[in-house]
Order: sequence, then C-alpha cells, then structure tokens
Amino acid sequence: MHSYHHNIKTFNSDTRNLTRVERSLYRDLIELYYDTEKPIPADNFDRLARKVMANTQEEREALQYVLDEYFIKTGNVYTHNYCDNQIEKYYANTTAKALAGKASAEARRLKNEQRKREREQQNLTGVEHTLNSVEQNSTNKKPETSKHEPLDITPTAKPSAKSKLDYSCWPSMPSEQVLADYLALRKSKRAAMSQTVINRLAKEFNLAAQYGVTVDQCLEMAVARGWQGFQWDWYQNSTRQQSGGKSQINLNETGWLHGTTDQQSVFGIGGNISGVEKCLPEPARGFGGEASVVGGTCGEQDHDLGAIEPWDYEG
Repeated sequence: MHSYHHNIKTFNSDTRNLTRVERSLYRDLIELYYDTEKPIPADNFDRLARKVMANTQEEREALQYVLDEYFIKTGNVYTHNYCDNQIEKYYANTTAKALAGKASAEARRLKNEQRKREREQQNLTGVEHTLNSVEQNSTNKKPETSKHEPLDITPTAKPSAKSKLDYSCWPSMPSEQVLADYLALRKSKRAAMSQTVINRLAKEFNLAAQYGVTVDQCLEMAVARGWQGFQWDWYQNSTRQQSGGKSQINLNETGWLHGTTDQQSVFGIGGNISGVEKCLPEPARGFGGEASVVGGTCGEQDHDLGAIEPWDYEG
C-alpha cells in the first residue's frame, strides 16, 4: 500500500496520553505496517529501532512502550487489528476493480467480435446481390453473333474551352507568351475569356491596326497597365502620357500621303503643323500641335515626303 486513510480525530484521541516522540514513533510504525502490508517483526529490536530512527536511549524506550501499548505480540511479530482490517479492505477493493476491469475488457472484446461478424455478413449479402444481378442480366441478354467488331477503347479527349475560341477575327495572332500573360491577367481578375470578349477586342485591334499598332503591342500595354479589357482610346492616352503629351504617328504607315487613308483619321484633333505644312493635304492644316520632318524636298521647300520620319503630335 502506498497510501492509507488517516482519521485525525481517532488518532488524536487514541494518542492523547503519548509524548511527541512516542506519537511520532507510533505513526512511523503504522506506516511501516502499511508499506510492508504485514505485521512488524519482533525478533530483532535493534533492527526495528534503526528502521524507525530510534537512536537515543529515550527514543528506544519510547519505541518499546508504543509496541507494548498499541500492538499485540504474536510469536515473532507485532500485529495491529485496525491496520489488518485496512489491508484486507484494500485487497478486496483491488480485487473487485481487477475483476471489473477484466469483465469490461471481455465485454468489449465480445462486442467487437459481434460487430466484425455483422460487417462480414453485410459484405456477403452485398456480394450475393451483385452476383444475382449479373446472373439475371446474363440470362436476359440476347445471344451474340459470331461476327465481332473490335472495340475502340481509345479515350476521347474532351475539347477544352480554349480550343473552342475563334481568334480569326483579330487582324493578327499575338505571340504565345503575350497571349498567355494576358489570359493570366484576366484569370487573376476572375474574368473568363469568352468568344464575346474576343469579338469586342477584335474591333479595337482592327482600329489599332489602322495606325500601325499590332495586337502584340495592344496586349503588352494591357498587361503592363493591368487592363482586363482593351480600347484603342486607352492605348492612345497611355502612349501620350508616356511621351509627355506627344502622340507618335508614322506618316509612312498611315498611308494618307499616298491616298490610302482618311486624312481626318490621322489629324482628327486640332494642331499646327510646321516644317511640312505646305506639303500636307488641306484637311491636315490649321490644327494645334507640332509636326517635325527630316530632310528631303517638297515642292518649293527642301523636304521629301517619302523620307518623313515618325513625327510627334502634341495636342
């Protein structure tokens, strides 16, 4: 026993006549009794005195008094009725708990075995049901002819959403990297790429192509600016901001000098043209801004329209 029930009131009343040394020795003897769970040996008094630390003559005399007063000498041992009863109760309680634990463990084992048998029975029932269904289907199935055609077990790949999109309405296809970057941008904004979006972008891309701007350049600007969509006006405004308020226009690419492009589409905003004003068509004159031309001849002035470089429009 590593613990025992100590009744303070009973102990105090039973030891009221003892000195402090005697009370301490009595307590040590009781704990020795419980710890060994057997009576105290009476054949060697000196050894017992050392166990309870009764070293002085006074302590040894107190030990002998306590043994004679509270213990019963039976043969070569000292017994104590109260301690024997407590030890007996302890063993009875321990035995009962052990039996209860064994019974509980046995009940759990039996319950687990029952659950296992039930699961096995359910599995067997399911297998029998499946076999019966297969057998019934086999009975109702029409006999097959001797001619068998090989089955095509090649998996058919489902067309992806991207393969259904038609980009033919765009003036040109962008590079794979630029298109991938733009699609990734739209995906990050949770905007799917649909055919309707492609058709709307085509209108803006075709307008940009009239000014010599490719689809690659449009999408690159959209990715750089974080645009989910694209409009030609956005591109013009962004380019004007980057060039400090000047818009870059290539006269050779616009083709209006050769009569292939509407002059108003090039000079649709006000401005004054210097350097080549006499060489420009009438609708292009009288607008605010500047135009610069490099070298060549033009009528009376020293300009060659065929050699006009890209010029800045400031509006």
